[in-house]
Amino acid sequence: MRTSLRLDLPSVHAVRAVYTALQGVEGIVQADVSRHRATIEHDGRATPERLRHAVATAGYDVIEINEERRRLTVKEVEVVDDVEVIEDLPRHPGHP
Repeated sequence: MRTSLRLDLPSVHAVRAVYTALQGVEGIVQADVSRHRATIEHDGRATPERLRHAVATAGYDVIEINEERRRLTVKEVEVVDDVEVIEDLPRHPGHP
């Protein structure tokens, strides 16, 4: 998943503080933080509430949160009825 935070950070020091605070949030794979935005790649455990709390711990506020959920593409599957089953052979020599 990807979550974007809209921020208004006053300095490079603030950017570093927010980046450091986000490192403590479980599930984050990668975080890119700038003065106006943070983009966080995560496995779903980094909820908006946890992200907002981390930024607040650094002393700043989140203006807006946008979550992007990636969707898997479903491919069409062809069902074949006339398949001949071949007897399974042992995978390892010496096994029945």
